[in-house]
Amino acid sequence: MASSFSMLRRDESGATLLMFAGMFAILAATIGVGFDYARAFAVQTAMQRDLDAAIIAGAMQATEDGLDSETIARKYFGDNWTATHQSGDVTIQVTESQGKILAKAKVPVPMTLMKLAGFNELTIEATTRVHTGGRDVEMALVLDTTKSMEGQKLIDLKEAAKKLLEAAYKAPGSDQYVKVSLVPFAQYVNVGLANRNQSWLDVEPDATASEEQCGDVTPVIGQSNCQTHTATGYDDGAPYTYTYETCDYEYGPPEYQCNTETTAKTWSGCVGSRSYPLNVRDEQYSTRIPGIMNTTCSSEIQPLTNDKTLLTAKINGLVAQQATYIPGGLAWGWRVLSKIAPYTEGQEKDATSSDGRKVRKMLVLMTDGANTKSPVYPQHTGSVVPEADSLTLELCNAIKADGIDVYTVAFDISDNSVLDKMRSCASDISKFFHTATGQQLEQAFNTIGASTRSVSLAE
Repeated sequence: MASSFSMLRRDESGATLLMFAGMFAILAATIGVGFDYARAFAVQTAMQRDLDAAIIAGAMQATEDGLDSETIARKYFGDNWTATHQSGDVTIQVTESQGKILAKAKVPVPMTLMKLAGFNELTIEATTRVHTGGRDVEMALVLDTTKSMEGQKLIDLKEAAKKLLEAAYKAPGSDQYVKVSLVPFAQYVNVGLANRNQSWLDVEPDATASEEQCGDVTPVIGQSNCQTHTATGYDDGAPYTYTYETCDYEYGPPEYQCNTETTAKTWSGCVGSRSYPLNVRDEQYSTRIPGIMNTTCSSEIQPLTNDKTLLTAKINGLVAQQATYIPGGLAWGWRVLSKIAPYTEGQEKDATSSDGRKVRKMLVLMTDGANTKSPVYPQHTGSVVPEADSLTLELCNAIKADGIDVYTVAFDISDNSVLDKMRSCASDISKFFHTATGQQLEQAFNTIGASTRSVSLAE
């Protein structure tokens, strides 16, 4: 009996050991699977994060440096992944269609303990979908077309402005939600002859008057010792060379003469400023804006439109003339974005887009220099530059306070005090651009145009 019992006990111990050995193998395999899957899950989480960031970056920066969304996304994802993981045979596929971008990425993850079960690697995948567009954008391009912009500078500006349009209207369907206005400015702004009888505008009728003037005239009967001189003059702060002549004149006896003088008053669409503080406010247009007679001014304002062809034609037609009065450009850039007259094409500032987000309003101020004129209300014929600078910054702050993103682009400016004012005018430092060449100006405008692309991750 004892011997049999002892044998039975030995048999039970052996079975128990076998049972524990099997359980240990199962437990080890389970732990191994759990470890490998935990690694795979961590890789998938990191890949999803990097893919989301890459596609958003690609959509936001599309058209920069001539690249498209896919090229930028691939580089962004590859750089991030390599910096974090240093390895991994990652493949990425990006497709863009009808305002949507779909991206897929996958990478094989080597297994450790799961190799014992014949699984050498596990392929991890991530998918991201983003919507581009859908948020309404209204942009005012406030462009310096003063005399100092004449020549190559104006050519560069035209190319840069057209580059901005290409970027803003690149996404499919973008013309359904992006509108742009052009506000060329110099000493005055041109609101167009068609607005002559608007209730917000005060313009005299064009008129011609003739009057006979009589009096003594001393005639020149001879001249001698004439000399030609060369001198330097300034037009809108830009130097130029001119010549003039001096002579010794011989005069005859006075003669009584009568002449008929004709005086014409003509309005060409140019407007001045209301007195302070209405010149820095977008309100109370019962106090009308004064038209300025007998002067020429910049190309006519183009109100907000989604017609890219029309905008391009208007840009090509820009001409450079007159001195610089930046507050005039800013005031009208603000007005074209407003819902109230003088221009009513803009939406209410609290309006929502079809996707539920608030409409975005942008003002882009581009200039190549400082103010050279100040107000002598209603005209801009003064020379008190500090006054004009103060009005410029006051308008910048008022526009920003109205919920408008202000971008400033300084073109070929070396004066640090002017650059500081342009930085202060911008909504933040990322919206200030200092450009020295036409190529840099194009890059700045391209970046601003691309920023109209509204990007959001799809649910």
